[in-house]
Amino acid sequence: ELLRLCLPSDLPIAAASDELRSLEYRLRYAQCDDALERIRHLRRVLHGVRQLCTVHIAGSGTKPNTRIQAVFWRFQTKVRIAAATYRCARHALSKLEPDGEWQTRFKVLLKEDIRGPEREDDDADITDKSVGKGRYEPSWIWLIPNTNMVADAEVEYSGHMRVVWAKSRARHM
Repeated sequence: ELLRLCLPSDLPIAAASDELRSLEYRLRYAQCDDALERIRHLRRVLHGVRQLCTVHIAGSGTKPNTRIQAVFWRFQTKVRIAAATYRCARHALSKLEPDGEWQTRFKVLLKEDIRGPEREDDDADITDKSVGKGRYEPSWIWLIPNTNMVADAEVEYSGHMRVVWAKSRARHM
């Protein structure tokens, strides 16, 4: 388990064959895609946990609040692990194919990008708190489709994202 694997991205360009580099490229591309999907899934779960906490548990004692906080931080840790996986895979992609087409799909993942699917109360990009929820622009991780999904436009986004869109449109209208 502790043995370090020397993959083609760790070697100089001339030391690895094109076939091995191509195989690792496919692996790292899929790894980036899976890590982003994992981050999106975990952020949806965290959003649900936060709603559960505010609606059902808030103010009902120390024990339930402590438990829900423990659940929340467990999922936050999983999000950080998925983000580290994404960053590692993206770094390997940059070594394998520095000017590849993957750069349009897989951007640099900053700490500020790991947010959503909806605006939370502690987000700082609210234009006017007195009017309503304010303007919220989703992170780029929510705007790229998953390659594992069917190409049909209705299936491309999850049901939750359709609800978020409908809410924001209703507020706009």
